[in-house]
Formats: sequence, C-alpha cells, structure tokens
Amino acid sequence: MVLFVSLLLARYLVAGVNDMLAVGRESLDETVDIPRKATPVQVAQVFYQNGVIRDEKFFLLYAPLTQAPKQFSGGSFQVRTDMDYEALITSIQSNAN
Repeated sequence: MVLFVSLLLARYLVAGVNDMLAVGRESLDETVDIPRKATPVQVAQVFYQNGVIRDEKFFLLYAPLTQAPKQFSGGSFQVRTDMDYEALITSIQSNAN
C-alpha cells in the first residue's frame, strides 16, 4: 500500500512540475481576462479555463511559495500557453501587458 501511494504521489508531482515549467505545452497566444481584485484561486480558474495551465491545484500550491500577491489588479492580458508559472504571474502583474 505504501508503494502504491508513493507511486501516485510521484506521478502527481511529476505532472505538476511539468505543468509548472510548461513542459510539453504548445505555444499559443491566449487572451485572459482577470477580474478586478482577483484572488489566486480566481486567477488559477481563468488560466485553467483558457488552457494556459493544466492543473489549477498545483498552481495554487505554487503561488504562495513565490509570494505572489493575494489580489491581482485585473485586466485583459495576452499570455502564451508555453509560459511557466512564474512568467504567468509576472505577466499579469505588469502594467505594460
């Protein structure tokens, strides 16, 4: 049973890290609309619904570790689907986007 649980956890971690680093995602431009004062949960949902990320739960685990803001200013942003999580968070914080 321990081996089975370990294998499941390892599979989840490998899939999550691949998503975090954008491994295997094709490069497409997507326009995402982030609501005003959006929480990381709302941002993860928007990214997932637009196909920018594959796993919103892993994104939610990642965001607090990198001290992402608790609220985002919102707006319409052009992002690529091959961007890693850090680049995605940085791009929706930027006023130039």
